[in-house]
Amino acid sequence: MKIIGFAFVILLYAYACYLGVRGYFLVAAKLRRNALGSVTRNALTYAWFLVFIALVVPFAIFFPLWVNTEWMVFADDEDSRMLLLLLGAACLALAAWTGWRRSRPSADSLVY
Repeated sequence: MKIIGFAFVILLYAYACYLGVRGYFLVAAKLRRNALGSVTRNALTYAWFLVFIALVVPFAIFFPLWVNTEWMVFADDEDSRMLLLLLGAACLALAAWTGWRRSRPSADSLVY
């Protein structure tokens, strides 16, 4: 029964990673389009990137390991910890790739 709950939580976690990355790219695109001065725009973009690095990246990488520590679904050994960290890194990479692809404007929406 724990494995079903673990799988459900991991699915919610993957969606939360996607939303976090997608939100980052949408806000970064909005900052680039804003009519602020270049120094202010760059400072806000870097600050937003630091917020993303501080919040989303640790959550994405360490959450599967934390859930396993709380629920003890898999054995607590080095191999399972390594695989859960790799699962977190792979989920972050996949979320970053899909979030980046979906945040780009398509060729049909460009006005010439």
